[in-house]
Amino acid sequence: MTTECVYRSSHPKVLAWWEHLDGTRQAFHSRCAEIADRFPGFTAITNDRSNGQSLAGIVGYEPESEGFKRLLPPPSEAWRLMTGDLRFYKPYRNHLKDPELLELFDGVGWKLTTPPGGMPSEVMVGNRFYSPGMRADDDGTIWYSWGVGAGYIDPDPELRSKVSFRQADDDAVDHTMWEPAKLSEFYASQGN
Repeated sequence: MTTECVYRSSHPKVLAWWEHLDGTRQAFHSRCAEIADRFPGFTAITNDRSNGQSLAGIVGYEPESEGFKRLLPPPSEAWRLMTGDLRFYKPYRNHLKDPELLELFDGVGWKLTTPPGGMPSEVMVGNRFYSPGMRADDDGTIWYSWGVGAGYIDPDPELRSKVSFRQADDDAVDHTMWEPAKLSEFYASQGN
């Protein structure tokens, strides 16, 4: 079975869903930039997930010297240093907290909503979650690509029992809204 599949849609309900989703993403990024602009020299850091993003904190570096980036000190004592894959500052939520700063950061994010027409936003096959790749063409076509066969997305009766988690409006994909597409058409639409 093919391990990759693609669907496309130009249905008005799908386009309205995409426009709303794109608007919430753009508003989120604008809000992050506004918040980061309050702290000169810093940029926003986001938590990126397959189903959305949220504002995590800020980061800023001193001008490079000899190829080494040195982290700027936090803007105030209300920030704590987060270390891991990336070092950045996040507002404290304990005794050092700044209520205005917490209010500024609270609720800044966007979440992927399930598209209309039974197209899932996540699928779990076996013990693995799959999320779609999504993009819009200039001609108003929304492409949804999956790293798992179409039989799991648009459930084949023999495979239905292997899908343990599926976020969708319906049991199956509505083919009046979503059309299965060839991988060659998908790649050609990208200029490949």
